[in-house]
Amino acid sequence: MIMEKSEKLILEAFCKTTMPEDFDRMDMGMFVADITGFVKKLLSKGYLDSNDLGEFKLDKETKYEIAKFVTKSKNNLIYYNLIKLCFILFDKYKN
Repeated sequence: MIMEKSEKLILEAFCKTTMPEDFDRMDMGMFVADITGFVKKLLSKGYLDSNDLGEFKLDKETKYEIAKFVTKSKNNLIYYNLIKLCFILFDKYKN
């Protein structure tokens, strides 16, 4: 499956967007670093192996932690929605 230009732009936008301070305060740095790694791999290969992702997902606990501060600013909300779009694309391009 060939990735659409708009999908590449979404992934590139995530990589270029600075992580909001609230994410850093909630110790989400490692989580975001993992997502960035998967995004870069997807952009370079055009797909992700199921083994690459393993059990990495946006689970209920992570969503709950993010929900505590996501509505504090529009930047938080935009960034969170970029994260969700990345996960959708991970699933779409997973072998």
